[in-house]
Amino acid sequence: MLHPGMLAGVWDHSRLREDMHGRLRRTARFIATTTYDSREEAEAAIARVRAVHTRIRGTLPDGTPYAVDDPALLA
Repeated sequence: MLHPGMLAGVWDHSRLREDMHGRLRRTARFIATTTYDSREEAEAAIARVRAVHTRIRGTLPDGTPYAVDDPALLA
């Protein structure tokens, strides 16, 4: 979560600044679903997040491009 590309993705492409509690709630719900719910529900939640992430790209302050679905960032 602390990789600059991940932080930039959240900061630049989410409503974190306007809705910090909502963002935290949605993240906690995702973690709970993928940890405790059925496999079908977990896979559906993962698919929803991946669908959003495939569209998110940006540039770090140093000019380095990033893509939120970059496997290195996801690892």
